[in-house]
Amino acid sequence: MARPPDLETDAAGLSHRHALWEALSELWLDTGLQPRDIERLARAITATPYTLAQVRAIHESEVAPAVSGNLTLETGEWAYFDPAWLRERCTAQARLRDVPGHRLAAWLRRPWVRFHTGDLWRRIEARLADTGHG
Repeated sequence: MARPPDLETDAAGLSHRHALWEALSELWLDTGLQPRDIERLARAITATPYTLAQVRAIHESEVAPAVSGNLTLETGEWAYFDPAWLRERCTAQARLRDVPGHRLAAWLRRPWVRFHTGDLWRRIEARLADTGHG
């Protein structure tokens, strides 16, 4: 897995990261994503300065640890995650990224994350390839 870029501190960088977190969090909503949702996610990814490998790394090390528990709840979130709550959770995950225990937990969680989001990632990557961004 590629290393995610360091968490930006400037307004433009944070804006990109926040928008990406919000987009990627949709992979963990308790609802199915439609083709129009995949298209919107692909556009959100291409609007950032990150490579696809960096986006996948941000998803696995920042977003998934913050919101993946939603799928284990009986009444999980299905519409969206509160943006302020999401930023707080993802920021905390980004800051823990280089802590050895956190890295180990992310590595152990990776098969579960990929099992639950693999098909969605294949659909997103296919859409990116269709638009020349894959």
